[in-house]
Amino acid sequence: MVSDKLSVRTGPGTQYGKTATIKHGTEVQVMCKTNGTEIEGNSLWYKLADGRGWIAARYAENLNRIPTC
Repeated sequence: MVSDKLSVRTGPGTQYGKTATIKHGTEVQVMCKTNGTEIEGNSLWYKLADGRGWIAARYAENLNRIPTC
């Protein structure tokens, strides 16, 4: 579950371009996680399984174990 309107980016960090946004409450499938730009003490980023890009883990609720990319 996403905790607010969230930018989807081309890579795991705020320096990457935005490809889309996800609305609050939207469930997404995550392929894997990696470290990227730190946001409020959290440097994890999730790669979306549908290929749209990456989201900051800081703003998402993780319900399952996610492998490292």
